[in-house]
Amino acid sequence: ELANIYWSALTELNTDHYVVERSYEGQPWNDITAEVDAQGIPSATYTIQDTDLDVAGTYYYRLRDVETNNSFTHSETIAIKVEKTEVEQVIDINVYPNPAVEFVNITLEGADASATLDVNIYNNNGQVISLNNTDMTLDTNHMILDVTSLPAGTYFLQIRVDEQVFIKKLN
Repeated sequence: ELANIYWSALTELNTDHYVVERSYEGQPWNDITAEVDAQGIPSATYTIQDTDLDVAGTYYYRLRDVETNNSFTHSETIAIKVEKTEVEQVIDINVYPNPAVEFVNITLEGADASATLDVNIYNNNGQVISLNNTDMTLDTNHMILDVTSLPAGTYFLQIRVDEQVFIKKLN
């Protein structure tokens, strides 16, 4: 998330520089820019971006106008409300037994009910040995892979749950 902050000055007769300040949810004000030098021209315009809006809530902004004698004034305060709608799922994946001879159980905890599960098995040389794609339902967060056709060795399971990818070593 980011906020574009624009301001203009009709006159900058005694203005030395500006500083943009931010407060999150009424906490103390912090400078989010270094000093932005005044252009010294009529109708000067400025733009900055605040890219540090990682938490949902209300962010307040104001401009500190610093004069050549170091006195300053603050602009009016503006508020921007940030809402986060996407929450990345925390998924716990278990693969057992390991080492495996006949089958491997894959269990997922925390996966969304509509998640798509892709499982690829790679050998030690990075070659794809097996592909499996299934739609999971909330009550079936368990998958069994038959590994009886795999020779003894080390393999890697690439498990993709929607856009998240996990790698598990399998012996």
